[in-house]
Amino acid sequence: MTLMEKLEKLQKDLPYITVLDNIDTGILIYNRSGDCVFSNKTMIKWRNISRWEYMNLNVHGFLNKISICVFDLVLESKQKASRLQYYTYPHNSSGKHKIRIVTGFPIFDNCGAIKYVICQF
Repeated sequence: MTLMEKLEKLQKDLPYITVLDNIDTGILIYNRSGDCVFSNKTMIKWRNISRWEYMNLNVHGFLNKISICVFDLVLESKQKASRLQYYTYPHNSSGKHKIRIVTGFPIFDNCGAIKYVICQF
């Protein structure tokens, strides 16, 4: 499936992509398996990672770079979760941990199962 096909499918499921893509807060949307299905333009700009690269990542691939996985907290509690998260990434040349607030929000399907987790940075 091409990037455009993935975005078109996501647009049908989440019609507010244009809004999410134009806010100044970083947004990543993961499916229930932790695969990234959307990154807004702010995240792309902050991290200098293309949307295609994000959409080939799984949140669990970052576990060695983050202190706490907010995605997992949302999946377990089925509720909004916010935490201070210490992180390191390759673009952080000092190698020191940085800190940020991450908030995750569950989006449910018609049966009450989590369909997506939206993470705000």
